[in-house]
Amino acid sequence: APRPDVVLGRYASSLADQQSLPFDWKKILQGTDLFHTSGVAAGLSETMTAEVKKAMSTARDKKIPVSYDFNYRKHLWTVEESLRRQKDLLPLINVLFCSSSDLELFFGASFK
Repeated sequence: APRPDVVLGRYASSLADQQSLPFDWKKILQGTDLFHTSGVAAGLSETMTAEVKKAMSTARDKKIPVSYDFNYRKHLWTVEESLRRQKDLLPLINVLFCSSSDLELFFGASFK
């Protein structure tokens, strides 16, 4: 893995507790050449997963490429929860960053 698996305190962050978020993605993404986010953001809560999807969808609608770092962190969510919540994000991704261990764990693929 490119990064050590560390305990993240983000699961208790203020963003993780929000029930709705006021982001205007059309405005935020004006003049953007690439939108990048990660599984850490999506893993914070159901609300954040939905917000990540909204941002990615807006970027795609505006013809802005989307890159995504799968970046699975077992301290944020289970494998099953991660798969369930990220499955709708996958079609919105142009460039996926994923460790070989996550690629094998989540997608059954291997580069051995």
